[in-house]
Amino acid sequence: MAPVCRAEDVDRCFHWSGTSRCMCHFQQVRDHQQLPAVTHVDGTARTRTVTAHNTSLNFNGAAVINRTSDLVDYVLTRGLDGVVLDCRFYHTRKPAA
Repeated sequence: MAPVCRAEDVDRCFHWSGTSRCMCHFQQVRDHQQLPAVTHVDGTARTRTVTAHNTSLNFNGAAVINRTSDLVDYVLTRGLDGVVLDCRFYHTRKPAA
């Protein structure tokens, strides 16, 4: 898993501005407790930034995910533990104790 963020919002979660379309850069995470699943032990992450012209979250036989309802459906049908949306992690089920 890696963080994906809109290019215009990347500085809200990371000490970074601009684009990183191919995840070639390491960005310092502003608050690693909000993004623990994607934060490396040194406090960085390899963020992929997207714009209105280069989104990438889709799955076989379906269009690109561009609505929150499509994202929720994707997460639930794939059995994922949760999703990061607007710099917050939402669990779909309780994490193991």
